[in-house]
This record gives sequence, C-alpha cells and structure tokens, in this order.
Amino acid sequence: LNGMGPKGRGESVWMSEAHYLGLMEMIALSTKLGRTQRLKELCRRAENLEKAINTKGWDGEWYLMGYNDDGKKVGSRRSRQGKLFLMPQPWAVISGVATPEKQEKVFRAIDRKLETPYGPVLIDKPLSIPDPTIGRITFIAKGMSENGPAYSHSTSFKLYADGIAGRGDALYEGLLKMLPYLNDPD
Repeated sequence: LNGMGPKGRGESVWMSEAHYLGLMEMIALSTKLGRTQRLKELCRRAENLEKAINTKGWDGEWYLMGYNDDGKKVGSRRSRQGKLFLMPQPWAVISGVATPEKQEKVFRAIDRKLETPYGPVLIDKPLSIPDPTIGRITFIAKGMSENGPAYSHSTSFKLYADGIAGRGDALYEGLLKMLPYLNDPD
C-alpha cells in the first residue's frame, strides 16, 4: 500500500489505530509517573483521533484500510477490489477504538468474508487491477505475498483481538488452523 500517501494526504486507518494505542499507553504512563504537563494534550489528541477513526475510518460494517492521496477509500464495501482488509479490524479491537457494537460487526465481517480452513485471509477480493495510487500490492498476483492469502503475522493480531473480546473459542480454533502440522501440508 506504498502508493496511498506519497503526497502526504493519504491516511492509514490501521496506522491511526496503532497511533491511538500509543497515545493511550503514553497517557497511562504519564499518569502513573505523575508527569502531567502534556497529559491534557495527549488526551485531546487521543479523543480527536478516536473520533476521526470511528467516523472517517468506519465503512458501516468494518474499518477501511485507509484513503489514498486523492481521497479514495481503500478497503470499502463499495470497492471493486480490496473490499475488506484484515489488519484494521483486529487493531480496532486491540487499540480500544471499536465500540462493542463495532467489534461485533468487525468480527462478523472477518468470520463471514475472510475466514478459511487455514485462518483469515488478508483481503476479501484481492487486488487484481494495477493501481499506483494504492501501491505495489496491486501488481502482485491475487493470493500471493500480501495480496490475499492467509498470513500468520496478521492472523496473530486477529487471535489477540479474539482474546481481548472474550472470543476464546474463536481464538482456539484460529490457533489450530494456523498450526501447520494439523493441516494438509500441501
């Protein structure tokens, strides 16, 4: 997705979620250490970012991957390709950005559209039309590399989010799916 923001106007919802988590960690750390001189600013930034993610980053059923420099949504239910990206979904849960209602929708989307016998795939409707405004991923064959297959790195984040959300059965089943010795090695 390296083509989404070279002009500095593109935004990654996933990175915004990670940034929000970092802000929340800094708020907790600053509070614990009694270093409150910037606490108000950190809280304001976190609040603004959470609001932006849940308004501009929410697509009705799941979180977008982001926006390119031209303001085009990437990972939208209206997209012809790259409809649903896995990574912003568990990170919305991990970061604490997603409300319980949005968490439910996120997991429903993952379970229905991304889950496979080998764990969730990275993208529903892998990118098949080259698009430099999205990036080099659009030039990779569907199902290869990061363009759509099940991928253990992102699956780990999904399993962590399952645990946070109290989805113990989904976490356990997901872990079994990604263990190679339990599946047909071919």
